[in-house]
Amino acid sequence: MRKIIAILFSIVCVLGMAIPTFAEPGSFVDSPSLKPAPELVDFESDQKDYNGQGSIIAYGNRDQLTEEQKKDFEAAYEAIKGAASVDALNSEIKDLADKHDIAVEDLAVSDLFYVNESNATAGTDGTYTVTMSSENFDKAVSVLTFEDGKWVVVDDVKFDKDGNLVVKTENLGPMAVVTRTDGGESPIGNGGLSAGAIVAIVIGAVIAAGGIAAFLFFFVFKKKIAL
Repeated sequence: MRKIIAILFSIVCVLGMAIPTFAEPGSFVDSPSLKPAPELVDFESDQKDYNGQGSIIAYGNRDQLTEEQKKDFEAAYEAIKGAASVDALNSEIKDLADKHDIAVEDLAVSDLFYVNESNATAGTDGTYTVTMSSENFDKAVSVLTFEDGKWVVVDDVKFDKDGNLVVKTENLGPMAVVTRTDGGESPIGNGGLSAGAIVAIVIGAVIAAGGIAAFLFFFVFKKKIAL
């Protein structure tokens, strides 16, 4: 019995020491090699007569890319892997965290993927609109693109009415989604009315209805007095 307990204890110790080896280092939530790519819902460009097609490649499927693209993708991965925290990738991430009262320690990269373009004959200048869907996006705080060996924060990011993440960028290639891990909701807005605007409209409608009711009451009461 003692031998069995000793063996089990040894196994637990070995697994405990192995956890840091299996866990993804740096700022990843999970290993990107095991995660599927987000679903591409729509891919557009403001270029005139644009006829290109978009696709999203998971990090685990990077062999589908050209050697140059693959090298860039792997460099993007290494930058995140080697980062002690997410804000080390770009200082604007800390600004976003402070703005929305989120601790930097509660941010991590949930998705790393490559947005690829093919069959484009109208040039590559312009702005792309990439609409994507993933179960992780409801916690998204920011989207990054990898440009000239550095991660850059994308300014134009929002959710559409269906909950898809809509990213407008001039640069395709490696992208990463930074999400919060504290259970809070995404601070990214949507293309429609904000919650504050909706509340303001409702309050305004209630006040207007109250004013109309008061006017009618006063009018009827005054009419009864006259009679």
